[in-house]
Amino acid sequence: MRASLRIGRLFGVPLYIQWSVLLVGGLIAWITATSLVSRAGVETSTAVSMGLSFVVGYLASVLLHEIGHTIAARHFGIGVRRISLLFYGGAAELESAPPDPVSEFWVALAGPLASAGCAVAAVAGHRFAIGAEAWLSADILGALAWANVAMVVINLLPGFPLDGGRVMMALVWWGSGNRSLAQRAVSYSGLSLGLSLMSVSALFLWWGRPLLGLSAWWALVVGGFLVIASDVWSKRAPVLGCVGDRMGPVAPAQAAWAPSGWFLANVVDPNPAYEYFPLANESGQLVGLVSESQVRGAAASTVPGTPVSAVGWSLDQLAYSTPDEGIGEVEARRHAAASQVAMVLSAGRPVGVLNDQLEALPV
Repeated sequence: MRASLRIGRLFGVPLYIQWSVLLVGGLIAWITATSLVSRAGVETSTAVSMGLSFVVGYLASVLLHEIGHTIAARHFGIGVRRISLLFYGGAAELESAPPDPVSEFWVALAGPLASAGCAVAAVAGHRFAIGAEAWLSADILGALAWANVAMVVINLLPGFPLDGGRVMMALVWWGSGNRSLAQRAVSYSGLSLGLSLMSVSALFLWWGRPLLGLSAWWALVVGGFLVIASDVWSKRAPVLGCVGDRMGPVAPAQAAWAPSGWFLANVVDPNPAYEYFPLANESGQLVGLVSESQVRGAAASTVPGTPVSAVGWSLDQLAYSTPDEGIGEVEARRHAAASQVAMVLSAGRPVGVLNDQLEALPV
């Protein structure tokens, strides 16, 4: 089963949702409904509908957050490959990294600004519902307002891969003129903040006291996330190999380019030079990617005349990166992709692959 399901397009951008979102959303709806039944004595059917309304409203808020990033990216001439709704939030996959600190700043800040707008709208709806004595609707809208406020606050924390980390990187980049220095500064910032949050949350858990009105577990989780992310973001994704200039005709398996019409019998080789092969059609256009393990697995059970493209990944199943991005920068996009693989592109040509081992491989 694919990790993500394509559910449509927004502004011409493919929209995907992870299956895990449905499970987590169902859990949140159940918790919300249970709370309404026990706290307010609401009928079960009404409580369930209110719980589902909250989940739909929250997902809509996450989507608007990513639309904010998308609109800002397009304003600066940066394409957006897809928008993904994930169990922990969302991700707008850019075709390339922002080229300068100004575009980096506004693309990063656009998401929190959209979430702030959602919070204001939810507060307005909350007040209107109170005036209309629609108490359950007021509760749900109030919860959505707080959820969006939390989304703004957490996302603006100065650590990768949060929006606040990108805002800080843009400011350091603008001040120093050095993008790599800015990335390192934010990595250390995220590490320090993460360790601080974990330490404070551990103390509050030991004391048995809430932190900012909630269980201190939330700070422990966020702090751990920042610590792990800061380590990943500090790593680079060096290009270890590059493709040949030609994109066909049919070439031996050791060649970097593999036409998508190749038959499995022609691709399998006992000593392949590369683990991944970009796929091109007869016109030389990039159409996908296939791994040596995919070909070997299919060769054992598939008719030899099967095109290699039938067992590989199409372009919409891949994530994408550029050679100057760090591993951490592409991780959210890679996890959102059905293939869990990111193709590294330079000037539109594939030059490497990032897989789940967090390493760059030649193609």
